[in-house]
Amino acid sequence: MDGSAAPPTSTATIASPRLAPAEACGCLLVVPSAALAPAELQAEFGPVPTGMVPYRGRPAYAHIVEQNDVDAAVIAVSANAAPLCEHVAHAFGTGAACVDVGRTESLGETVCAVLDDWVLRGLPPPRQLRIQFADTLVELDDGAIPDATTIFHGQAVDLFRWTCFTVDDDGAIDRFIEKGADKAGDDVYGVVIGAFAIADVTDFHVRLRMACAAGPAEGVDPFYVALREHYNATPAHRRALRPVRGWTDLGHLDTYYAARRKAGMNARVFNALDVSDRRGVIRKTSANSGKLVDEIRWYLRLPKTLAHLAPRVLDYDLDPVDPFVEMEFYGYPALSDMFLYGAHDGGVWERVMAALGDALDLMASHRYAPADGRTLTTALRAVYQQKTAERIAALPADGLPVLFGGDTVTINGVRRPGLAAMVSQLPRLADAVGLYDCDAFSVVHGDFCLSNLLFDRRNCFLRCIDPRGRFGAFDIYGDPHYDLAKLMHSFVGGYDFLVNGLVRVDVDGRDDIRFATLRQPHHRMVETLFRRWLARRAADALPRIRLIEALLFVSMTPLHADRPQAQVAMMATGLDRFGRLAEEAGIA
Repeated sequence: MDGSAAPPTSTATIASPRLAPAEACGCLLVVPSAALAPAELQAEFGPVPTGMVPYRGRPAYAHIVEQNDVDAAVIAVSANAAPLCEHVAHAFGTGAACVDVGRTESLGETVCAVLDDWVLRGLPPPRQLRIQFADTLVELDDGAIPDATTIFHGQAVDLFRWTCFTVDDDGAIDRFIEKGADKAGDDVYGVVIGAFAIADVTDFHVRLRMACAAGPAEGVDPFYVALREHYNATPAHRRALRPVRGWTDLGHLDTYYAARRKAGMNARVFNALDVSDRRGVIRKTSANSGKLVDEIRWYLRLPKTLAHLAPRVLDYDLDPVDPFVEMEFYGYPALSDMFLYGAHDGGVWERVMAALGDALDLMASHRYAPADGRTLTTALRAVYQQKTAERIAALPADGLPVLFGGDTVTINGVRRPGLAAMVSQLPRLADAVGLYDCDAFSVVHGDFCLSNLLFDRRNCFLRCIDPRGRFGAFDIYGDPHYDLAKLMHSFVGGYDFLVNGLVRVDVDGRDDIRFATLRQPHHRMVETLFRRWLARRAADALPRIRLIEALLFVSMTPLHADRPQAQVAMMATGLDRFGRLAEEAGIA
């Protein structure tokens, strides 16, 4: 079919209109994310768009945009799209935009609304159009996408849940068979995995608009009606049915968690995780052998009344050079994913807080009170004072000390103590808030942050992974305020925003830093609930917890050398919180 697409009669609202210049757009990527995630995934993350489902610490759509080498990307959105659009604008700048397509009734209408909007803004058709579903990641053998109309396909056993297609003897598409339809007796050629390339964008757009006007044909989405017509009308040398090496489907609960298991469940760079799908067992090794040994010993030494909080250890080796542990595998989502990218209401988060409180109460019931209290004080000083000084000393001289090393630094317009002043003021502030006043330790996790806390929403169970395993000279015992400060640095301090790149940092000169995390109303709501929960739980200890939180940010900064902006924001957060507390105590 030749000719140009006629101007559409309606328009979409551009939520983030910062696309690359039209003349640079040889290839345009469209990621349909107007629908909410399936109900089974909403149970895990709330009513989020498909593109916002978290995977390996980022929304699914972000992996797709990075995976495709294109000139511009458009994410089609509708319901609950504000957090996604904010993320797009921050992560991709002028290279991507969100387009609000409104209440579309089909995939075809969603894609057509994006193309209509492109025409309405007077942009010429791109040389190639790529369409990739927001819940699909694709693995190509050579990584290259041909300059032809291409339908990427795979193979699967359970065809009922997938859209499939058949071909005739001439290699043309015979028909598409939607997911949920019985495919018994059909000679299925391949499974539609959700990735397509369109060579003649104008022809496809015209056919898509006509198919949308006509509505579904025999239960088939207008998108597939138009795709079949366009593919079959394309000369044989400019079309291809291309199998993929593999694809990751994030659109079903089982395939989502299968993908996360394969990816290592957010393993840190020095850890290696191997999950056995058949046994439900995870094997962990680490280049940081000492830390893993401490972690294993923590699991082994947990009292029986606390054993349910952690995975069951099935096998282990405490070899100082090559330790390993095999544990029961839990597939519950981490609280960090639920917090950053989810959309649960306050009722769910109230249940999360209750589960956190129950776990901390159980750990606090196991106390250690030595006859000589100096033993506890020595451990407290080692963790809070000596470790902080050691971490500061580990910073490269030409890095953060240049920004923060003076007596003062300006953070978001307010003068705060620099590193030198913080080190000199710390002993007095520690005494002022009673940091070392402690007559007993209790069982602590030691890294009680959101990424290490898994939550089963159906049963309101909390499970803890990756314990620190050491507090000074102690193993499972430590300062219970430390775990509370870890929660504060996630819910209030924004640690998870920083390590996942959800922060804007601006450095003006040598000592003027401005930064802001990409918080949405949802995050503020959860923060408020946490503050209330913490005030009820530990009102008298809040200054102490706040100081520990400040020291956490300062001391963890050297551990994130691969994230320079996050390092600046972490140090700024720590010094800002330290400065506020010192000012309130009359020390600054």
